[in-house]
Amino acid sequence: MDFLRQQIIYLLVLIVLFQGVVLLPAAGVQPAEAQSVERARQMLDTDQEYDLSAVFVKYRDDERPRLMRVDPNDRARFSTAEAEIYSAAQIEEKKGQLERTIARLLEDPQVEHVQPQFIYEIEAWTNGPTQDTPNDFDTTSPFNHWYYDKSKLRELWDDQNCATGGGTCGGSSNVTVAVIDTGLAFENYNSPWGDNFRVNQVLASSTATAASTGNNLVASSAIFVPSMVGRLIYNGADDTYAEITAVGGNPSSSATVELYPSGSPIGETFDNDAIDVLGTGSDMFTYGAPVDDAEALPMINMYKNELEIPNNGLDDDDNGYIDDVFGVNTADYIYCNFIASCSAAEERSIGHPNDDGGHGTFVSGLIASIVDNNFGSVSPAQNVSLMPIKASFFHSRSLGSLEIWYAVDYAVTHGADVINMSFSGPAEDPGLTEKIAWANDNGVTVVAATGNSAAAVEWPSKAAGAIAVGAAKPNDERAFYSNYGPELDVVAYVGNGAGVGDTAYQRSYTCFFASPNCYTSNQYNSFSNGYGIGTSYASPQVAALAALLRSAKPAITPDGIRASIRQYAMDIGTPGFDNETGYGAIDFQATYNGVLNNVAPSFQISEPNGLADNADMSFTLSWTDSDPDDDARITLYRDTNDSGFDGVPIEECSNMSENSATDSCNFDTRGLPAGSYYIYGCISDQINAQSATTAAGL
Repeated sequence: MDFLRQQIIYLLVLIVLFQGVVLLPAAGVQPAEAQSVERARQMLDTDQEYDLSAVFVKYRDDERPRLMRVDPNDRARFSTAEAEIYSAAQIEEKKGQLERTIARLLEDPQVEHVQPQFIYEIEAWTNGPTQDTPNDFDTTSPFNHWYYDKSKLRELWDDQNCATGGGTCGGSSNVTVAVIDTGLAFENYNSPWGDNFRVNQVLASSTATAASTGNNLVASSAIFVPSMVGRLIYNGADDTYAEITAVGGNPSSSATVELYPSGSPIGETFDNDAIDVLGTGSDMFTYGAPVDDAEALPMINMYKNELEIPNNGLDDDDNGYIDDVFGVNTADYIYCNFIASCSAAEERSIGHPNDDGGHGTFVSGLIASIVDNNFGSVSPAQNVSLMPIKASFFHSRSLGSLEIWYAVDYAVTHGADVINMSFSGPAEDPGLTEKIAWANDNGVTVVAATGNSAAAVEWPSKAAGAIAVGAAKPNDERAFYSNYGPELDVVAYVGNGAGVGDTAYQRSYTCFFASPNCYTSNQYNSFSNGYGIGTSYASPQVAALAALLRSAKPAITPDGIRASIRQYAMDIGTPGFDNETGYGAIDFQATYNGVLNNVAPSFQISEPNGLADNADMSFTLSWTDSDPDDDARITLYRDTNDSGFDGVPIEECSNMSENSATDSCNFDTRGLPAGSYYIYGCISDQINAQSATTAAGL
């Protein structure tokens, strides 16, 4: 029988009240205003950076929060005291203006919530027969992929028969991981902000002249050689491709081409536009033709919004985002909706979460990438789908509270199963903390880095709804930079930064591993392998494991994922939980197999049984059950009919442990109208699909 799954969620709400001395209001200032000013001052009294030019505010009549500018004429994406562009006097003046803005909003009865627009930083430091092993896996000693060996990934691959094409290897494409970061290098795209992104190797560049017509493309320089036949030409201005079918000389300034993939003449569509001749590919996510073209395979599985038409400049599915086919750029969304009036071309960038820093690409590769492509981009969950969300500011390693809030909102409402957050900050962010709890309530697992300051666990990983991940060294100790404390869940191996065998190894833009960095560039077309340390690179390993667990057991809940990762972690520190390494280092093999082989609990109601089931004051409900783990919970329901499973939980028979001594509860029937009531129950262990059973009697 089909049934509606019932979930009873008890929320413990902790109310924190600000306590302080009573201050005499200044002349002309009313006590209520003085309290608002004091609350605003307390909000800004934090070690975490915040935007001096904007406020995070949620009005009661709005579904979503918004960004309010302190100065409506200010068009800067963000500004902080640490930016070194203001004098000390200017900083104090801006803080005063911000404080007064927050105080005014606190007094506005239409405002539901207001807080600083906190600024988060990417958490990474960059340094120049029982195992299945892809060809790209480095097994020399010391070797690049040591951290996967420590966490028993190759052993899991052997269990999954990866070498012989096992169907469960690398997870399921039905599971989606949203990576909230600096974006992803996954497409060829010319940004309206001046950035040119190429995931294909650029063999040559030039400009198409006005002499181009029909099938003849004439470049301003002799860039074509016979070996380019079959290669693609990319016109970034129009986001169009043409395939080279013939080259007249060696070299030549002209070539015979056809639009790709239609095969029609190019006509004059390329006139006076910059063009790139593309190679087969240069990154670990896709290579070949456009990302959405079957001929571009192999490529990773990308989340795709099937309701959106690519690059038409419209919000086809009416979700508030333009051209969001493969993810979203919430930084540009916030900028265009709350800061500046963007052009149509600039608004189209909202649907292009391209990486302008390299961090998001490195992080994503630790979750999913093309394995065995000769690029060394080995990933634990290579078959799950990635949903890139660029939440970092333009050409910056910083992210704002509102950009992250909208990123979480997008991920959950568009089908993500897991969210990775490789950034942190020292101050609690109430708006974001509430949003993470909401994500959990909607069945989405949130994984976050603890921070790199060798201090207390930072936010958002400190939020109750997030799995807090630190970093470990090869010798099973906490990495020197990794934040720690009672909120820490587990650690993943990343290293201390001493070179090969003591750092994480992945692929990203060449500029990501160089000085100064990618943020000073606008040409993103070169890729390299490199090394990095930081909890940024621990968190995605756990996100990958969470995705594998969701692949094995689609009904597993965020609580079930957290409990399983803790349960099967390798205890590497003080026996049991410790503040340095949490419950231990992740174990891919033990955790995956433990969840995969977990036996679903069973449950059968024995009373009522249909024989003289009459109740005046109360009735004792009883049942038999079985759960090898003894961790399942049972809830019984009453209903006035036997159609569907939409009854009312019996208060005294809710959220009971399966491992009870009596397997019974007392149903208090006083106060219920006389009549017949149907009894049914649900049992759940947070790992297997919840099952329901009905009583035989009334």
